[in-house]
Amino acid sequence: MSPIKKDDILAVAVEASLASSDLIMEAANFPRVPSHKGRTNLVTKTDIESEKIIKSIISTYFKNHSVLAEESGNEDNSSDYQWIIDPLDGTTNFIHGYPSFAVSIAVYYRKTPIVAVVIEMPSMKMYTAISDEGAFCEGRKITCSNTGSLANSLLVTGFGYEHGK
Repeated sequence: MSPIKKDDILAVAVEASLASSDLIMEAANFPRVPSHKGRTNLVTKTDIESEKIIKSIISTYFKNHSVLAEESGNEDNSSDYQWIIDPLDGTTNFIHGYPSFAVSIAVYYRKTPIVAVVIEMPSMKMYTAISDEGAFCEGRKITCSNTGSLANSLLVTGFGYEHGK
């Protein structure tokens, strides 16, 4: 079986991320009630609904692809393709009304990344990437910084959920 065109996979990833982001932005207008997956690892109904939308769209086009999703775990169909989904990347920010969260989707072919989509919310900026073609923001090519020193760099960090390590 020949590989599926990366552009076709990207189109499905974009469709899924846009549908999911619509749901998330609508939910942002209402109270957000979290549950705990761990001491500081939060989840909302929106995370779960977002993931269902994404998985439904993927399965409409690619029934046999494997999916690793944050909320439901791994569905291994022994496919050469694996979708990796964070349906609401930045749940803590979302819950607290901090305007920085996203939908993140990546696709691997034979354990190599080939396509990615991130929709940053609430700005609704779309970032895409295709292996061997580059990364794009709103369709414009982007590149890494040429900054050569740590002192002149912008650094961003996050704190994981396993605080004891």
